[in-house]
Amino acid sequence: MAPNGAPLLSELRPRHQPFATPRQPTSHLFIQPNQLPAAFHAGPTLILMRLHFQAEQQIPYPLEAVFAFFADPANLPRLMPAWQRARIDRATYVPPPPPHAPFPGSDRITAGNGTCLTITIRPIPFSPIRVPWDAIIEDFRWLHGFCDIQLRGPFRYWRHCHTLQPTSTGTLLRDAVEYELPLGPLSPLANTLFVRRQLAAIFRFRQRRTLELLADLKRRPSVAGI
Repeated sequence: MAPNGAPLLSELRPRHQPFATPRQPTSHLFIQPNQLPAAFHAGPTLILMRLHFQAEQQIPYPLEAVFAFFADPANLPRLMPAWQRARIDRATYVPPPPPHAPFPGSDRITAGNGTCLTITIRPIPFSPIRVPWDAIIEDFRWLHGFCDIQLRGPFRYWRHCHTLQPTSTGTLLRDAVEYELPLGPLSPLANTLFVRRQLAAIFRFRQRRTLELLADLKRRPSVAGI
């Protein structure tokens, strides 16, 4: 306050109030708050959008066997359609720390946090061109799950987390994918028209193949630990 009773200039300035953390909407399409500064460009406003896809599968095999199966990157190409001719071209493995309680197959798990993989696939049947996909493993937790994050590939952003939970009939597998398309304002339309349907078809195939491959491993218990 000034001597004459008038407020000082500093007192007229609005005090800084921290931004409240916005609540994420429950829909599958939302804006990540920490992405907003990088999402605005000169000219028309462009807001990058993250999309979500989720799938669940009840698997009639023990948690230890299911975890060992998905934690082995060698099984990833086997979960993809044959026409894609998927293969791991390069891999740098970072072993996880030993589990608190070893289980059958745990000694063969070598892909912990920081493991990097380069997978190549055919984008369409009989294509002479192979599309690379570089990924890194994060958030590895014994008998609980892990995430793979795209470093290079067809998406602008991709994070796929596998979470496993024991049940009375086996194991519940949850797949949670967070992704972003490289199509700018056309991303929501492209997602609605074909991307989301394609993801649903891919995971339906993965679920069928998972049961087939685990059934095959069950016939070789010394390999699977089932």
